[in-house]
Amino acid sequence: MTQQFQYKVVLIGDSSVGKSSLLKRFADDSFEETYLATIGVDFKFK
Repeated sequence: MTQQFQYKVVLIGDSSVGKSSLLKRFADDSFEETYLATIGVDFKFK
């Protein structure tokens, strides 16, 4: 029987440092070169 783990990760930091980019890269395996500020909260599931 394989164990499955569920994690919750919170990324906190200054603006324009790459928090959303890191999240998109991990969850969606994608990267956007254009900058669009995240206002509020961003959720991703993997």
